[in-house]
Amino acid sequence: MKIDVFTLFPEWFDWFAAQRHVDNVLQSGSQLQLVNPRDHTPLSGRQVDDTPFGGGAGMVLRVDVMDAALRGFYNTDPVDRIGIQHGFSQLYPAQVMSAWVTDSPNLATARRTPLRFRFHVAMAGVLGIGGDLTAWTEDEQKEAAELVAAYKRARSVVQHGTAYRLHGDVRFGAVVCAGWIDGHDGRRAEFPGFAVAMARCVISAQFEPLNLGFRG
Repeated sequence: MKIDVFTLFPEWFDWFAAQRHVDNVLQSGSQLQLVNPRDHTPLSGRQVDDTPFGGGAGMVLRVDVMDAALRGFYNTDPVDRIGIQHGFSQLYPAQVMSAWVTDSPNLATARRTPLRFRFHVAMAGVLGIGGDLTAWTEDEQKEAAELVAAYKRARSVVQHGTAYRLHGDVRFGAVVCAGWIDGHDGRRAEFPGFAVAMARCVISAQFEPLNLGFRG
């Protein structure tokens, strides 16, 4: 079990983690991860709060700060996520792996990647869109709509089919391929497979029909 706590006062949890029953759980392999939004804020002076919208007493945490903290901690850089998703998929099915298409350059890494590549990486799990759609060009919005439609056609197979790992090493610019068999009827499936190739920071991606020849 892994519990992530976003707090402005991570030191307050030292006492909590030191309690015997909590310590026993942590010693057994569970994790308690503390994240301070100040470490990720895009504002100067490590600012994280502001006066309430519309006025009134008190201070509230800014949404943009918490968004930056979430994105920074749960890294949405598509290149990094290839390795993250590879490891995650060793234990969990794709249907519980949320993957987000975010903006470029990435807030955490400043890496620039094509929109199609960001979609292809996210389409290996539960596709989500976390980018600023109002900042996307008309061509990007059109491309995104086509990719969402493609994912909808693949969704049942990706999330509920049987995954076959064709190449398991994501290090050193390796090619990562995954193929699926439809889990609903077990018939032979000729469905788009995902192939993501990366060499250093030069990115290319493919979403092409891949006949795996598997039989249920």
